Amino acid sequence: MCQQTDRADIDNRIFSLAIPALGSLAIDPLLGLVDTLYLGRIPSPSPLAALGVCSSIFNYAFFIFNFFATATTPLISRALAAGEKEEAAETLAQALTAAALLGVSTVGLLEFFSHGIIESMGTIGNGAFRGLQDTRTPLLILLVANLVNFVLDPLFIYGVNINSGAGLATAIAEWISAGLFMGTLRQREAVTSSLMSMPASRLHGRDEHPLLVASGAVFLRSIALQSVLTFATSQAARTGTEAVAAHQVGLQVWLLMSFAVDSLAVAAQTLIAEELGKGSKRDARVIADRLTTLAAQIGLLLMLAFLASSSFLPKVFTADAKVDEIVQHLLLYISVMQPINALVFVGDGILQGSEDFAFLTKAMFVAAASSLLVLLAGEGIDGVWSGLVVLQVMRAAGLGWRYYGGKAAGGPLNVE
Repeated sequence: MCQQTDRADIDNRIFSLAIPALGSLAIDPLLGLVDTLYLGRIPSPSPLAALGVCSSIFNYAFFIFNFFATATTPLISRALAAGEKEEAAETLAQALTAAALLGVSTVGLLEFFSHGIIESMGTIGNGAFRGLQDTRTPLLILLVANLVNFVLDPLFIYGVNINSGAGLATAIAEWISAGLFMGTLRQREAVTSSLMSMPASRLHGRDEHPLLVASGAVFLRSIALQSVLTFATSQAARTGTEAVAAHQVGLQVWLLMSFAVDSLAVAAQTLIAEELGKGSKRDARVIADRLTTLAAQIGLLLMLAFLASSSFLPKVFTADAKVDEIVQHLLLYISVMQPINALVFVGDGILQGSEDFAFLTKAMFVAAASSLLVLLAGEGIDGVWSGLVVLQVMRAAGLGWRYYGGKAAGGPLNVE
């Protein structure tokens, strides 16, 4: 009975963070999925194929900035759990400074000069709130921003007929999002009271900068991952219009499901960091074990759901018979990958919560290199998705070795 109570308590802690995080994580891929659905209803596969290429480029730029959230979440959570409010405030200050510098440095590459700064600010906002164990506030803010974008898009594109109307709508939504993040964050006494009273010398006088070290590692890891996904789309595009159109449908469905499981990774980042901040490595391991079990269960359920829907799901996204046929074929890959994906995403969250960023980066480079070799050697759409399968299998192998390899693997949650 006591063991069941403990597990119920752990599940409550996990899902209180994971369920709101699911909403905020799913918003962006869900929007991409809606675009895919509408364009897929056009009889010609060309618009859907074009969306596949453009989405790949956009996702590369967008997800690169997510390293801020990944790095700030465990650092702030661990510091607060250890009672080190000044360290948490310093981490936040460094993150905001780095975001502004990175946004300004990418100004020439963006259609609107504010886009890079605001996008960076938003990811930091997510990371800071997750560190404070608040995943509801980011969800509400992102819902507001997406509602603004949803209303302004048709107004600017069809009503006022502004050139680059969609870009302007997005920029306004991002400004609103950043303002809400920063304004709400200032009201959080746990961090900002220390930040406001901190001397300027404290913000820049440290010899060690854990946030910058962690961010650098996660940034390189993100580049490796997004490079593989972008190259996979380019290989699909070389295969033919129908193939890249089907690849776009498959990838969007895959990404949406990955974010569904990634909500558990958000809980892992926060809760593992909190327990380690308290000095409770064994409790952190117990939570990590439970997260791994939940990931495996959800992955199996998703696999069965995709297998059951493979005959009719493609018709939701495309009116082209050839694209429909290829998507049905790709759903076999997507189905089989679900348990592996779930374990990979949650495993990433566990090691991120343990601040094991250096290992994650090295492991990603090995997995990415293996995947690229398969992508280069493969032929057709099967070669593309075989490369993606290899990517996930290699990531799972690296994570499994680090987590279950004991002293030989040197994992941060080794309790032997």
